[in-house]
Amino acid sequence: ALTRGQMSAQCMGFILGLTWDAFSTDVFGVRAVMFAVIGYFAGMFIRSFDKDQVFTQVIMVFVSSIVYWLGFSLIYFIVPEGSGNYTPFAVSTYGSLKIALTVLLAPAVFLVLNSVTKFGRKHI
Repeated sequence: ALTRGQMSAQCMGFILGLTWDAFSTDVFGVRAVMFAVIGYFAGMFIRSFDKDQVFTQVIMVFVSSIVYWLGFSLIYFIVPEGSGNYTPFAVSTYGSLKIALTVLLAPAVFLVLNSVTKFGRKHI
């Protein structure tokens, strides 16, 4: 979202979410909607922040993770069928560790993706 903009992020989020939903036993479409919404709103900040700064990457990933958790919980609060053992709005150690690990790994992932993009632009 920070490198390509709203429309690309929204479409990519929807496609990746739909793919994840196809292999999931949860309510179909939850991840597709959440990833599309997050991609749209994250893409709004393409000109506001320096995408190469680690702080920006960490904050965007953290906020996106929290929005995903809140949205996922809200959808399962409204449509409880298929939630299995998931409790909406429950803060768990496992969920907190997932968010922390995602935030900590984000700069490395951004670095690899930027390197791949630069390599592709040079050689393709």
